[in-house]
Amino acid sequence: MKSLKAIISNKQNFALDTNIELPPLAENEALIKVMASPINPVDWLPLFIGMGGIMGMEGAGIVEKVHDEKHQNLIGKWVAFMTWGAWSQYANVKVDSLLEFNDDIDFEDISYALVNPFTVCGMVDISQTDKASAIIVDAAAS
Repeated sequence: MKSLKAIISNKQNFALDTNIELPPLAENEALIKVMASPINPVDWLPLFIGMGGIMGMEGAGIVEKVHDEKHQNLIGKWVAFMTWGAWSQYANVKVDSLLEFNDDIDFEDISYALVNPFTVCGMVDISQTDKASAIIVDAAAS
């Protein structure tokens, strides 16, 4: 097992824990060294529902290890991923959920490549359902 630092929820608040044990890789999983992980409203869900564990659900990083020989080609790749536990130094992620990127793109940009597009689709769908005549987007920190 790998020991790491992570932001955890203890069901009431969150804190940095410097001695988390990452479980061994399961079948079809890759070990990702997390380089960036954004903050989205859904990241706070564990606190609202009283769920413990490592927080964060989206990030970007480098594939360091894979469980299965057939996925060896992923080692060293820059990827975006979605999984609970993204606010940590490392994350075990299903390989079929990884989105590969070239290594000339900033990890910060890669890190919000999955949730933000779904948010936009939801906004457009709601605006069409409500027959809105315009959508105003404030990019905030994006």
